[in-house]
Amino acid sequence: MYIFLLVLDLLINAAYIFFVYMTHIDMFLYVLIVMLFFLAFRVLSLSVHIGFSLVNLVLLIWLWRFDGLYLLIAYLLYISLYLYLSSREQRMRELEEQNRLLQLSNQSLQRLQIMQEQLQQQRAQTLLYEERNRIAQKIHDMLGHSLVAALLQLEAALSLKEKDPQRSFSIVEKSTATLREGVEQIRGAVREMNTSSGVRKFSELELLVEELQSKAGRAIQLTLRGNPEKIPYKYWAIFTSQLEESLSNSVRHSSATELFVRLEVLPQHVRFEVRDNGEGGVDIVPGMGIESMKERALAAGGKLILDTSHGVSVTSLLPLEEEA
Repeated sequence: MYIFLLVLDLLINAAYIFFVYMTHIDMFLYVLIVMLFFLAFRVLSLSVHIGFSLVNLVLLIWLWRFDGLYLLIAYLLYISLYLYLSSREQRMRELEEQNRLLQLSNQSLQRLQIMQEQLQQQRAQTLLYEERNRIAQKIHDMLGHSLVAALLQLEAALSLKEKDPQRSFSIVEKSTATLREGVEQIRGAVREMNTSSGVRKFSELELLVEELQSKAGRAIQLTLRGNPEKIPYKYWAIFTSQLEESLSNSVRHSSATELFVRLEVLPQHVRFEVRDNGEGGVDIVPGMGIESMKERALAAGGKLILDTSHGVSVTSLLPLEEEA
């Protein structure tokens, strides 16, 4: 910008000197010297400080009798152009600074998201280790108790083998029953390890909510009512797919800004609802996602309920059977 203004200064000075040469040739040398000083202070005002322009005003008074009005008009236009270009350049600098800050903010958000994902993975891994340690300790306690009890009983049976064979045989039967009970307890613990606990599955659901909330940019509130240990293992996959599908539909087809996820363990049923705060009264045309949720609920012996009276609500109502 400053180079352009300097060139414009030269053109204005050259035009005025030429004008004086044509109209006041007898004073041309005097005007030329004054104009050289005029141009020098213009360069200082552009390169050092705008305050040097005040000297130009003093010099303009000396040049007034040589039709200085034309020079004044030219420099008024020049000042208008200077102010316009300065404001534009300042605006460009502000935009560049905002862009730089935005890039830094995006980089910080990306690093924060990576840290959150790593933290979620660590939390999930910690929960898994804690659950494995708990079950391993449980197996250790049961196995140790059963083996010690059976060993003592068998030793007692051996000591009575000659003196009281009938009592010895009875003790062997008791030790066999003790071992059989221990084996059944260990099998139950192994089944529990394979199916996982409801508390850990709900913690995994919480981690999924945090992940989806970060990716979708929408607040998700998760609440639990009842004991999650009563929920059959196969139901958790239904809850996960329902949450992901409901969030996807809300992002694509709704103006909602928040989702409410509620898991209730009732005496005979499990109720899992995903509701958004969008507009109510909308018509829902069931697509593949909703049909898939319906099929999963029906396959589990339950049903899927859609409600649009207050936002869009998708609820799975699943039975709690004896085997659960």
